[in-house]
Amino acid sequence: MDRLARNYRPALFSYLGQQSEENLHRAYELGRLALADGVSLLDVVRAHHDAFSSLLSTIAAKDLTETADVAAAFLIEALAPFEIARRGFLDNRPDRH
Repeated sequence: MDRLARNYRPALFSYLGQQSEENLHRAYELGRLALADGVSLLDVVRAHHDAFSSLLSTIAAKDLTETADVAAAFLIEALAPFEIARRGFLDNRPDRH
């Protein structure tokens, strides 16, 4: 969780500043590393919430919806490795064959 807590906020802020594939890929890598480190999906969501909450006071009201949507895209990408692992687990269950 330490690596995730240290790296999530700067990665999210970079993506909010520039919605590039490179910055979005950082979200995927954070999720992949979190999964490898045994960090739970709930901890990833908490890291996102903490990072986004720290930003809220700096967002103009007119930009809030768009910024929240961009931040949600980042979170979805960070959660993708968890979804891939879940699907792999479900596909390999003995009752599925």
